[in-house]
Amino acid sequence: SIRLNPETGQTHAILGASYQQIGNFKEAAAVYEHASELEPNDPVIYNNMGLCYLKLGQRDKALSNIQKALLLNPDYPDAKHLLNLILGQKN
Repeated sequence: SIRLNPETGQTHAILGASYQQIGNFKEAAAVYEHASELEPNDPVIYNNMGLCYLKLGQRDKALSNIQKALLLNPDYPDAKHLLNLILGQKN
């Protein structure tokens, strides 16, 4: 069996992804927030958190997280795609 250290960012990222997969975006976002504190340089965590906030209708939080993901990895295609989606939603 695999043992995961509960206090790593990756463990929280896996948990967040699990919540995200079942459509519990609020819980996923909360778990990703904690993951980002533990792994502040992981663009995937910020990208996924941005997607969750977008699904929750929290555009500003989504945008700031996607921008953070792109700051960490300017060539991240998923984050570029989400950024275009968010910017396309302007009223």
